Amino acid sequence: MTPTQAKAALELIIVAGQLVASHGAQGMPSGHLYAHMMNAFSDVNAYESMVAMMVRVGAITKRGDLLISTIL
Repeated sequence: MTPTQAKAALELIIVAGQLVASHGAQGMPSGHLYAHMMNAFSDVNAYESMVAMMVRVGAITKRGDLLISTIL
């Protein structure tokens, strides 16, 4: 991955985190986040990988289909 690609990936993660946080404690349906960001991903698997990484690092939690920010 080039530095430019790494920067673009980080920017996507930041935008995703901000979108989830904007829904507050009620959370955001994962499908809604994907709809907002689908042009940035080649397929749904890339999107799911990003969400899984955000859960692993503790930026969001997942309850069913809801994504909830832990850093509101």
